[in-house]
Amino acid sequence: MFALVPALLRNAESERRLLRTLSRFPSSAPATLVLITQGNRIIIPALPGIYAILHEHFDSPLGKWAAIRHGLSLIAHSADEPVMLIDADDPITDASMLRVFSSAGSSNADYVVGDRSMILLHADDQLSPQSRVFVEIFSNTLLLLTLQTQRPIPNTGSDIQSGLYIISGRARQALSLDYVRDYGGELALYYELASAGFVPSVLGIEANNATPSSYSIEKIVRSIAALPFFQSVSREQFSEALQLAPKLYARFLRQSTKEQFQLEILHAFREWPFK
Repeated sequence: MFALVPALLRNAESERRLLRTLSRFPSSAPATLVLITQGNRIIIPALPGIYAILHEHFDSPLGKWAAIRHGLSLIAHSADEPVMLIDADDPITDASMLRVFSSAGSSNADYVVGDRSMILLHADDQLSPQSRVFVEIFSNTLLLLTLQTQRPIPNTGSDIQSGLYIISGRARQALSLDYVRDYGGELALYYELASAGFVPSVLGIEANNATPSSYSIEKIVRSIAALPFFQSVSREQFSEALQLAPKLYARFLRQSTKEQFQLEILHAFREWPFK
């Protein structure tokens, strides 16, 4: 298996998080690491969970999804190998990492999506502790509504933006992602694979402690609004997502009320460019 990790290294803390992420790779099933670093340079020590390393560095930041596209291009010749996409900020526990590697080795699924037991994120411009959660589950629901002509809306929404994915060589051939630079790649990944007929398999994972988001909510919303498959969203679809999201993603809402969710979404997406 390939493990593709895009890493923007701005300071010592981001470097520590990357090394913690890699140290969680289990030695029982070592992977070939495809590491795309940006910003600070780093030397990766020998680690038991890493069989080999393909490491390329860019002094100037490419953006997360440009880095992922570059990493995928490096392994395009290995069509039969699955690839795990994972963030570099130490996102999941040791037990979850072991589960991911075991699944990659035994599953025949073309597309596996991590499903967090809880979303632990925050942003500097959040209105409440769950503002980032609200934005994620709303944009997930909007995507599911956009795709409903191709597949029915599920009873429970997938954790589309979990940051953990396993993609088969066959499914990789359906990806372009060439319109995504930073935020929105997880939504684009799901959209492109669903449009190509791939049905996601879900794998439960446990997130580590809450980490600050690299993106402000304002930037997230702007990036989401620019995604091509959201360009034709109507007011009716927007209103439907506002009602449906708390039902599909009730497991992530803790004690938040539907009214609080709706108020924050209406504020965050107040400049949405309806057609």
